[in-house]
Amino acid sequence: MTPEIYQEILLEHSKHPRGEGLLADATHRAEAENPELGDAVTLTLRVGSTIEAVGWEAKGSAVLRASCSLMGEFVRGKTLAQAQEEAMRFRAFLTGTQEPDAASLDFFADVAALSGIRHLPARVKCTMLPWRALLAVEG
Repeated sequence: MTPEIYQEILLEHSKHPRGEGLLADATHRAEAENPELGDAVTLTLRVGSTIEAVGWEAKGSAVLRASCSLMGEFVRGKTLAQAQEEAMRFRAFLTGTQEPDAASLDFFADVAALSGIRHLPARVKCTMLPWRALLAVEG
């Protein structure tokens, strides 16, 4: 994907986020915050054998909202354990010292649109918030 396509994906997810709003029938809930910037995320999941639904509320930037939206779409249909493994992989993808390779970009699909954030340390923290909340969910 080109940088322009990545930018389009981020704009689409920040303007029209998927899964915004907390689930009334959630089976799991977790929160994450970055007090330095005032960003916060509350994540709710409905989990059966897989993650059936993702809901969230976020206080923060458009990048944070896009990350919440992209993460929710990415983990839906996976087991909680798989989703948390992929959240750890995403953390390495976003914070690693090497540029992401083609296989990682393909693996993360639309989520890879967040890869440009890796060069903006303050944005990395807000981008990671929903993923940190996912890692905090107790199975």
